[in-house]
Amino acid sequence: MTLQNIIQLSPNPMIVYELIPNLSVMFMEGLTKTGPDGFRITPGSSDDTNAFCIIGLGDSVMFGWGVNDDETYLSQICRRLSSDLPARQARVINMSVPGYNTVMELETLKEKGLKLHPDIVMIHFVENDLWLPNFVCRESPDSELTRSHLLSAISQCFGGNLKTEPFGRLARSPHDVPKKYENMVGEKAFMRSMKELCALGIKNGFKVVLVDNWNAPSFILEAARESGFSIIELGPTMKKYCQEHGIRDFQGSVMTVSKDDPHYSALAHKLVADRILDFLLEKKLLP
Repeated sequence: MTLQNIIQLSPNPMIVYELIPNLSVMFMEGLTKTGPDGFRITPGSSDDTNAFCIIGLGDSVMFGWGVNDDETYLSQICRRLSSDLPARQARVINMSVPGYNTVMELETLKEKGLKLHPDIVMIHFVENDLWLPNFVCRESPDSELTRSHLLSAISQCFGGNLKTEPFGRLARSPHDVPKKYENMVGEKAFMRSMKELCALGIKNGFKVVLVDNWNAPSFILEAARESGFSIIELGPTMKKYCQEHGIRDFQGSVMTVSKDDPHYSALAHKLVADRILDFLLEKKLLP
């Protein structure tokens, strides 16, 4: 089961593609279920509209590539909140989709998440969030998009409407992509998205927390100063665990899905969940 098998075209051109609803499959060796809304299932999450609500926006890392539904860090956060906040139920919604960038994540929140009235919106940043998404719409066989950026065969399940390129090889600069997509890539697109996200937070009454996959680069620190969101850096947590357990190389260790796949293992997801919960408690962001 590959990514092409679990996604479909989105009617929103800024979202581009989305998870297929009501799936129950083994994806990258992890049990993966989606609900009727097309979001990955978070076991134990309450459906109560009065529950304390966290929405997660991200790509393959927050999604939980290679781990089971109940092993993602959002699922582990949900379990902890459910036991630690007995007076109020927890609702944790995983809106992450592999290959999304920050612009797509913001658009997903606007179209699908705001109506759920979140208390916290957590956005997970990985470097490729500045790049063109893993899939883009294909306008014609001779289009600039097809010619310049999409090297793999058209995904058959989309009947020739999408093409894909291997992870990590997509355009990273507005100058490298067709005009249709230039506002989706680069640091400026990220800065605009975070500014809009924080404005939505003020308007709708939720806090914005950015989770950085390692150590936040300078432009994220600048965006945080300008827009007022909090940052959780995961690098120190991961380094500390590796040092304490004699792990010399992060990739290929018990911290990753496999020696060839750097996505977080279930153990790493637990460390992330613990770090985030400590931060939320420290900043008094929990009820």
